[in-house]
Order: sequence, then C-alpha cells, then structure tokens
Amino acid sequence: MALLRSAGRVLGLIIPVVAWTQAHAARFDYRLELGIEHNDNVNLSENNPISQNILEPALGFTFAEEGSDVQARAEGILQYRDYLGGAFGNELRSQLGGHLNWVMLPERLSLVVEDYLGVQPINTLLVNTPTNVQQTNVIAVGPNLNFRLGSTTHGQAELRYINSYAEETREFDSNRLAGALRIIKDLSATSQLSGNVQVEHVNFTHSGSGPNYDRYNLYARYARSLRLFDYAVDLGYTSIDSGPPFGSHAKPLLRANADWRPSERSTVTLTAAHQYSDAASGMIDTVELRVKPSLGLPIPTSIATGGVVTSSAPYLESRVNLGYTYRVAQGAIGAEAFYDKLDYLNEGLVPSQGNLKRSVRGGDVVATWLLRPELTLGANVTADHVRYSAIARTDKDLTFGVFLLQQWARHWSWRLNLAHYKRDSTVPGQGASQNIIYFGVAYTR
Repeated sequence: MALLRSAGRVLGLIIPVVAWTQAHAARFDYRLELGIEHNDNVNLSENNPISQNILEPALGFTFAEEGSDVQARAEGILQYRDYLGGAFGNELRSQLGGHLNWVMLPERLSLVVEDYLGVQPINTLLVNTPTNVQQTNVIAVGPNLNFRLGSTTHGQAELRYINSYAEETREFDSNRLAGALRIIKDLSATSQLSGNVQVEHVNFTHSGSGPNYDRYNLYARYARSLRLFDYAVDLGYTSIDSGPPFGSHAKPLLRANADWRPSERSTVTLTAAHQYSDAASGMIDTVELRVKPSLGLPIPTSIATGGVVTSSAPYLESRVNLGYTYRVAQGAIGAEAFYDKLDYLNEGLVPSQGNLKRSVRGGDVVATWLLRPELTLGANVTADHVRYSAIARTDKDLTFGVFLLQQWARHWSWRLNLAHYKRDSTVPGQGASQNIIYFGVAYTR
C-alpha cells in the first residue's frame, strides 16, 4: 500500500500539471522509457550471488512555471522493476522533488509547498538489496508573510507544518511545526545582510522513537552576487533541547557557499556547514538546490538509493564539498570531493543499527563527450570511504561506469549503460561486487 501511495503521489502531481500547462505559460517535459537490465549479483551477496534480468518501464518528468502568481519547479520519476527470474517481488519506486510558491497577495502573502520523495535504505549498515530499500517522504507546507520596514529594509515571517514518513522505519515518522523571522537589509545592488531566527518543534509519531525536541537557530547572513563570484555566509548559534535524559546542546552555527566562474566554460563551487540537523531536514533542504531554475535540470532517468540513516534523530553535522565543472560544445566534465561527519545526540535511537556516529569522505568524476551530433559517450567514477567510529567499522564503496546515448529521431533515443560496483567492509559478509548492463529505448517530449 505504501508503494501505491508513493506512485499515487507522483501521478497526482503529473495529471494536474498536464492540465495546467495547457492553460498557462508553463513547461512540462516527460520521458517514457522501456529498458532491460542484467544484474549478475542482484542480492549483493559476497558468497552466493543471484543473477537476474529486470524489465524496467519508467516515466520521468520536469515541470517549470515562472508566472507572476505561481512559481513552481518539479522533477520526478516513476519506475517499475519486474524481476523476470522471480528472485524478488516486483517493485514500484518513485522519486520527486518539488517547490511551489503561490502568491496570494502580491508582495505580501504567499503559500509555499515543498516535497521530497525518495528511496532510502532500511538499514544503512547493510548493502542496498531490493529487500533493504524503502520509500520516504518529507513535505513542508505553510505561508510566507512579507513586510516593508523602509526603502532598503524588508522582513519575512514564515510558518511551516512538516511531515516526515518512512515506509518501514518508524523512527523517521514525525510531525513538526517550524517558524522563522528574517530582517533583510539591501546594502547595495549586489549585497544583502540579514538577521534570522528559526524555531522548530519535532514530535515523533510513534512512542519509543526517541524524545521530542526543539531546535533553535539564531544567525546573521551576508550574501553578495558579482559577475564572476557569488557567495553567502551564515554565522550564529544553534541549539537542541530535548529535555531529560538527553538535555540541551548548543554549538556555533556556520554555513557558507560560493560559486566562482573563472571563465564562461568553468565553475568552481564550495559549500560548507557546521550545524545541528537531521535526515528529514536535510531532505527538504535539497529540494531548493535540485529544482532552482538556474540548474536547467534534465529529465531524470534513474532512481538512486540514498545513503542517509533513516531516522529523525538530531545530529551535529560538519561537512564540506568542493566541486568543479567545465563545459564545451562537445561535452562536459564535473568533479567533486566531499567530507561529512555526523555526531548523533541520541545514541541508539534506531536500536537495530546501534550508534551510527560516522564520517564519510570521497569524491566523484563525471564526463560526457559528443562523438557525433546524435551520439554521446559518458563515464563516471564514485568512491566513498565510510567510518563508523562507535562500532569500529569501515566500508569502502567504488562505482564506475560508461554509457552511450543516441538520439536517432526527434523524440526517440536509446541508451546503453555498463556499471560496476564494489564494496569492501571490515565486517565479514558485508563485502560484495556487482556488474550491471542496461539497454533502454525512450520517447521524450
């Protein structure tokens, strides 16, 4: 039933969106694809691999509306997996990221809706087999009230109801009420300074999931946008109050992001954060990053299983990402290095997994090249090193692959993917390797 609900959520968005595009200056693009996958170790077993052919019909889409009353961006995919050998039950998976801003009173009041639907592991310590994945969803709804305090100063008050839900992991389910007050000063045409106060109350849906808690953020933000360089810095204080037995915790808050464009073809991106957060908050934060108009996102072609611990446990996060992209008419290359450390405040909130305090470092490289006007060659490499300090465990994951994509007619294309995945673990039985071959034919509008 949960899978049907997730599919219904995606289809429930697509159907009214199609009707909307017929009457408004909106853009709706979609991709229908039928593919076949051969997986030589679908159960990711170290000693007893199961080979399987999988039939994969899928529908991917993007939507954009930038009107005066409604601004919306969304991208999603609905995928069915038919295990032809019967090794696992057939699956219906979906992924969605969407942001809607409905202006109810111009320059005064708007309604905001954000939603992130994805696939996450049930148990992060196990490999991502078909029996160890689940649908998760986080939705935030509420108004923004804008007001003027002067010719160069304005404010914004926000109120959000947030619901997080996981198909299997009860500790992820929560209801939240969050509010924010922001005072923003335009220092010049290219720079802003703001003061921000945020308050959030988290109430777990199920008893035994952990103590309810409140999170408070107080910080100043400075942002500047130049022709070749954009950056923003948040500096302040953040605290968590969950009452006994975990008590209160407080730390300095630091967030920063910067984009440097040394040339028309290249971009360097840096993001960093030191803050209290949790998995549900992180999922909602990715929505604006994924669907902001400047990205020009392509239609999704696959669903990636996430790597977060599916719980609403608060943690202290320290992370930094450094990325580089270079584009030419014939192709592009992108590279990223990252480090992410999570210190959970409520140890053992997910009893089946224990204390998952961890640090992750790694990187990835993606490259595409236009062999002919209709034929594209691509390759990717991703490496992760995950260390669980409290349980003395280390996992090393390596993925690499190549693909060919040919646009053989205006709306028709085919693609061939070859991929290899390998995990080495200090825990016996948790290492595995896997090879995947995929071929699909798609109709794109």
